[in-house]
Amino acid sequence: MFQNYLKIALRNLLRNKLYTSINILGLSIGMLVCLLIFLFVSHELSFDRFHSNSENIYRLNEVQTFGNITPQKVALSMPLMGETMKSDFPEVEDFTRFHNFGQSLYKAADKEMFIESVIGVDSSFLNMFDFPWIEGDRENALKEPFCVVLTESVAHNFFGDDNPIGQTITDEDGDGLKVTGLIKDTPENSHLQFDALVSLTSITADTTNQWMRRWGSNFLVTYLQLSPNADVASMEKRFPDYLVKYMDEKALEIYQLYLQPFRDVHLASTEVTHDYQNYKKFDRKYVNLFIVLGLFVLAIACINFMNLSTARSLHRAKEVGVRKTIGASKGQLIWQFLGESVILSVIALVIAVLFGEMLVKLVNNLADRQLELHIFTKPILLFGLLSISIIVGLLSGILPAAILSAINPLQAIRQKASKLAGANFNFRSGLVLLQFAIAIGLIVSTFIVIQQYQYMKNLDTGFDREQVLLIPMNREVNEKYETLRERFSADPGILDITASRQRLGNNLHQTGCTYETPEGGVKNNSSSWVNVDHNYLSFYDIEILKGRGFSKEMGTDLNNAYVINEALAENLGWDDPIGKKFTIGSNEEQGFGTIIGVAKNFNYNSLHHKVEPLFLCWRDWGFSEISVRLDAQNIESAISHLQQEWAGVMGNRPLEFEFLDDHFAHLYRSEQQVSQVVSLLAFLAIFVACLGLFGLATIATEQRIKEIGIRKVLGATTVGLVNLLSKDFLKLVLISLVIACPLAYYFMEQWLMDFAFRIHIQWWVFAVAGVVAAGVAYLTVGFQSVKAALMNPVESLRSE
Repeated sequence: MFQNYLKIALRNLLRNKLYTSINILGLSIGMLVCLLIFLFVSHELSFDRFHSNSENIYRLNEVQTFGNITPQKVALSMPLMGETMKSDFPEVEDFTRFHNFGQSLYKAADKEMFIESVIGVDSSFLNMFDFPWIEGDRENALKEPFCVVLTESVAHNFFGDDNPIGQTITDEDGDGLKVTGLIKDTPENSHLQFDALVSLTSITADTTNQWMRRWGSNFLVTYLQLSPNADVASMEKRFPDYLVKYMDEKALEIYQLYLQPFRDVHLASTEVTHDYQNYKKFDRKYVNLFIVLGLFVLAIACINFMNLSTARSLHRAKEVGVRKTIGASKGQLIWQFLGESVILSVIALVIAVLFGEMLVKLVNNLADRQLELHIFTKPILLFGLLSISIIVGLLSGILPAAILSAINPLQAIRQKASKLAGANFNFRSGLVLLQFAIAIGLIVSTFIVIQQYQYMKNLDTGFDREQVLLIPMNREVNEKYETLRERFSADPGILDITASRQRLGNNLHQTGCTYETPEGGVKNNSSSWVNVDHNYLSFYDIEILKGRGFSKEMGTDLNNAYVINEALAENLGWDDPIGKKFTIGSNEEQGFGTIIGVAKNFNYNSLHHKVEPLFLCWRDWGFSEISVRLDAQNIESAISHLQQEWAGVMGNRPLEFEFLDDHFAHLYRSEQQVSQVVSLLAFLAIFVACLGLFGLATIATEQRIKEIGIRKVLGATTVGLVNLLSKDFLKLVLISLVIACPLAYYFMEQWLMDFAFRIHIQWWVFAVAGVVAAGVAYLTVGFQSVKAALMNPVESLRSE
């Protein structure tokens, strides 16, 4: 019986090549989209889940409120919080701190090389987290000072195939670190990334290091492992008393603590700033968006299948009638038609998998991930996809099967099934409406997402970031900064050089400040701030509205002068701030400096945030980054000059650099990815919808072929016939536009609310979407209509 059904199904599919091809192509596109989105989504959801204790681990975050500055969540905590919480809160079973020392130069025997990411952690780190271990005593590897655990690739770079355990590597200060453990390279789906782990006891063992014992100093990340049944909400309610115990009542005005589930760090930290240890963090709402959009495209393909199957009911009516007459039951007919749809679905899956293997590299480039399909090496995935394919086939075919199996055999044999065709027209119209409503919604969303991304990309931020190259600085580079500056400047391709403590586009640190009130008193407040070189303002072409910028000629500017932005001037209540007393910190006894200038507000942060109060100072505290402006006509030669001069001053230390434009592009990487994905899915949605429309137009034309012949004999023009055959479909597209636009407007307004600087949705976006959808639909239907209109009326009217 099954073999007979299979033969009949294959025969029917081969006999109707056009409709079979349309269905297979549409379903394969829908499945391909879902497959690739599934790969990305499963990767994002897998972050940090390989740790056995991940459900009980939390990151300790702060909400900082400084003065009138907008409160901000930060992924930083104070160094003593871990150990004090373990003693004060019975829910805390263990803690570990995670402090990034950055890139560091190390020597081992005759080799000297840089380790990119050197992280200081407590010994408990290796117990709390299940990073794959290779060799050494995991339990005690980081208990003693000056011990280091190397990743597999770093150990191989230093020691080749030799056993690294017991070997020593020496840092730039001459301190030797004993290699006590070997660990596999950090998995791609871990938000914590490192190349070497150094015992924090190397620092904490020295009691003179007060910066590790200081309350109010936030510079590392703390993770807490709670007992399985811990009441997190109850614990967070006791945090204010905890802060008062170790600080004072004033701490509650500035700090609020909360626990973030470890598994949520990767996808639920878009509002968390200073989140430096969060590898490739992403926004969960975009993950959900991709899932919905992928299902939309698959839904459109399934709708096509149902539409075409029900529309062709007239052509298969006689088959159904004959089979019913000779004894076929309704159940047998349903299984026959469901079998055809499942076969189509499985064929579509095979095509989707083959194209998926080819396109996964494109997805990796788009998403900046390392995804792999390799479906045939993953039995569970293969079984899951086959199951989904069968389900899709059953869902797509159940309605057509029910409709076809219900045909009256007497009417079918007498070829009166046209009544059935008319009966299911309203059903098909509803499906076409749904298809094009989804497609139009995606087109509208595409326009708005692209507009917002381009707006952020091109908005005048108030400073010049073109052709700016950034070079990271450490203590040694700071000591040789003036020498480097002089030697760099010798090349005509180097237009200017400056330095700063922090980078534009990052969340600048906040600090307390003390200032002279308009009434002549003294008050404390807070502000974002950045330490800069004397020519920083002119380098970045930041406009000075009042007063002046820093100057080397003014001997008092170093350590004593401040430039504030408009937002801070307004915040402090000054109409004319020039000459007012001001100092960093909350203690006026350290001596006041003077406000020498007011800068026009500029977007030193991401455009997701409004411009906050800011002051700039020029202090001899050292910098973290050199900014070099290059001549656009001589970039390659200028970079070559920088590398040559750097080597002459810094020896074997490699020159690392990044362009500021690339940094800002990275800030909006998620928006760029979303714009690209939504654009692609909108194109695929309209393409798949038009595939179905093409099939329906073909069927409708076949059903009206005699009418077309009669109209041509009576003088109808080709254009008139095309319009006649297209108008019903265009009406459906226009109704879809009316349905889709309000929904698209609502959801895109919600999305735009995440941006402090945003576009306003324009009416023409919906008009263009409607024109695009209607135009594509008209061309699709018109192609078949023109073919029918150009047919010889003699052929059209010939007796069947």
